[in-house]
Amino acid sequence: MQRGGDVRRSELRSQRVPAFRRAGCNRERRSPATCLAKGPRLAVARLHHDPRPSACHRAGLVNNGAISPQLFNDTNGEHIGVFAKLEPLLGEIRAAYGPQFAVNFEKLIDATPDGRKRTTEARERIKAIRAQLSTRQAAAA
Repeated sequence: MQRGGDVRRSELRSQRVPAFRRAGCNRERRSPATCLAKGPRLAVARLHHDPRPSACHRAGLVNNGAISPQLFNDTNGEHIGVFAKLEPLLGEIRAAYGPQFAVNFEKLIDATPDGRKRTTEARERIKAIRAQLSTRQAAAA
């Protein structure tokens, strides 16, 4: 059984992709930071956004010793994938929202063995997957 707020949230989730398209967000032309900061349905855009806040909070726990870095890296890879998406935008986002944005996250990546290398590799895999998907879509059309 859903509570009242859950119904509204699920309605927004079902509208999130069309709302992003209505806001004119094109990842190739505009950065996600710009897309999130503008548009008629900012709440919908926030729901659509990556799981960065949870990954950033966990980064703070690791950096402050609540979770062992080795245990975190052995059981979790989310921080690598999220930072791979976020890293190219860090300068722009920090200019817009403040220099402390994702600082704990960046510290965690730097403390992770081969962290920057792993994020670069993840970013390349994401690009390859997107290229493969667009090739399949073009062939199907």
